[in-house]
Amino acid sequence: MGEHRDARRRALLDAARAMLSDSPGTPPDIAELTSRAGMTRSSFYTYFPSRGELIVAVAEELMPRWIAAVTDAVRRTDGGRGGVLAFIRATLDRVAAGDHAVLTALAAQLPDGPARDRLHGMHGEMTAPLRDALEHASTADASLTTDLVMAMVFKASELVEAGRPVDEVFRAVESLILVPE
Repeated sequence: MGEHRDARRRALLDAARAMLSDSPGTPPDIAELTSRAGMTRSSFYTYFPSRGELIVAVAEELMPRWIAAVTDAVRRTDGGRGGVLAFIRATLDRVAAGDHAVLTALAAQLPDGPARDRLHGMHGEMTAPLRDALEHASTADASLTTDLVMAMVFKASELVEAGRPVDEVFRAVESLILVPE
């Protein structure tokens, strides 16, 4: 019985991710979502108490993979500039895979409250390897520098999502990073 429940929950999550990928600015319509998942609308609430909780569940699946990707990339370096660049490259690769569009859509659809707080906490975990690399480089204020690098990464992400090749965008960003080795 548990396998059936897990499969149905999985079907809802997959349908939500597909809908968010197809139309990032549009919250998943529950009727369409359940139709795509092969369920009735009323069955949605058996698996998720609200659309917000569904959105957080999708993020909770994407963010650990993203966190692992950037953490592993930074760990394979000696920190400093190499760590910063590894973080940026891993992030742009996740963007190119479509995860950023989904996460941006998720964040835009969450009301203030516990669900948004959980998503914000996951974002903090995602930027921790960057902050660590900057601290390793003895950046005067690693938190401030993290925020500034993330602003650049956000713009680079927009360019990748708009169709610019990842390698081209990464090379441009790489030329701007002056963090000591």
